[in-house]
Amino acid sequence: MTDVFANMPDSLIPYITRNNRLDCIDFKASKMEAIVKNMFDENSELITITDNYLNMKLSESARLEMKLLPCISVEGDSIQIICKVVTYNAPEAESEIVFYTTSWKQLNASEYVSMPSFDCFWIKPDTMTLVKYNTLRSYIDPIMIEASLSENDYSMILSLAKPLLSKDDKKQLEGLCIPQKIRWNGKMFK
Repeated sequence: MTDVFANMPDSLIPYITRNNRLDCIDFKASKMEAIVKNMFDENSELITITDNYLNMKLSESARLEMKLLPCISVEGDSIQIICKVVTYNAPEAESEIVFYTTSWKQLNASEYVSMPSFDCFWIKPDTMTLVKYNTLRSYIDPIMIEASLSENDYSMILSLAKPLLSKDDKKQLEGLCIPQKIRWNGKMFK
């Protein structure tokens, strides 16, 4: 992951330069806090980097995660691809999921992730009327999904954001709106 991160094109996250990335890698290797000033004069911090995973706080409102995924090519060869997840909090979280070759050629994301339907995120309690349940589901508009990669395995957690809702409305959704875990099967997240 160190090489992948170091060689990531600046255009993918323009306010984190190659020198910023190299400094973060060096700081982490030296067991120091890996904090650098980005192009917006804010702090960016490399939190975790392993052989196949990276977690970086880009700013107060953005996070980057990357995972190297083992994959079988069309020709049947074992290769690796990069899953990059950038999550923006403004103030609710929404993620962008993009896949690349290890030489940073962008891949068609729909070929590598099967997103659960809106219905998969919901559980209706037996004690709740269908009218109340459907009313609460209608609170989620627009539909925004936060994604988080696992450091420890090849899975991703997807959660529905709750934009434009009061604390009381969010409280009513507790236990109804549940995160979904999808797993990498060597070809795609399902």
